[in-house]
Amino acid sequence: MIDTIALKEEKSGTLLSENEEGEAIDALKRRLKRKSQAFRKLLAKHRGVARRYLLQKHALERAARIQQSLLPVRPPSLHGYRFSHFYRPCEAVGGDFYDFVEREDGIVVILSDVIGHGFEAALATMLMKEIFEESVEVTTAPIELLAKMNARLHRALPEGMFAATAVLKLSWRCPNVQFSNAGLPYPYVLRAVQRRVDQIDVAGFPLGLFQEPAVPFQLRALCLVPGDVLLLSSDGISTVAGTRGDFFEDDRLPRLLSDLVGRTGEEVIETLTAEARRFGDGVPLPDDLNLLAITRE
Repeated sequence: MIDTIALKEEKSGTLLSENEEGEAIDALKRRLKRKSQAFRKLLAKHRGVARRYLLQKHALERAARIQQSLLPVRPPSLHGYRFSHFYRPCEAVGGDFYDFVEREDGIVVILSDVIGHGFEAALATMLMKEIFEESVEVTTAPIELLAKMNARLHRALPEGMFAATAVLKLSWRCPNVQFSNAGLPYPYVLRAVQRRVDQIDVAGFPLGLFQEPAVPFQLRALCLVPGDVLLLSSDGISTVAGTRGDFFEDDRLPRLLSDLVGRTGEEVIETLTAEARRFGDGVPLPDDLNLLAITRE
């Protein structure tokens, strides 16, 4: 009798274990189903992100092509001068700008750096081009041109945005280059005969910052003789950081320019950009690079 009771208890215990095992399997199936549903949602989300990424990538590529089309397809042509230009945005699109307009008596050249980079700055460069082309139809005098552009940009740009800009006028009638500055770094003249580098101190408030700048724009007449190179740039190359926390403009830039005296504008730009990349040790550019070199022949 006792054995029969024990046998029943043993069978009862075995059935209980099987029930527990079945419940565990059912619970596992439910967890697996939830995990599978979560995975499918995650996969769908990933596909959506991938699609948006591709759309954004294509949009950036189109924007980059559009912005590239704003830049001149050829350098200016003026007897006695050779022009070299280099532009590379730190992102797909940037806020730096360069253009020129040819007239019967010479050429007007503009170099500009809109604060910031990316889409907002790129849109501002489109506005810069339009305003420059319209303003230069009224006047080619650098000071007046900057004043007209400043008034237009102050009304058009969002608050806090501005454009550091330089304007040059070159003419076959006049041996000097007329130069006015509105916030860009001071340009350099590499003097071939004297074997020296001059930095041209011409200050001015960036365009669009104030309706009426407190200090009027200045005009400098730069005398270039054959072999001289006038170098203008945005602040992008100066802010390239080295591995020790120093910047390219601190010491390397002045010494390098001294070594480049007597070289052509093309060689100056090529050497500067190569050395800046080496100085930055391959780190992505912190800002757009925009350089213009004018060689007097």
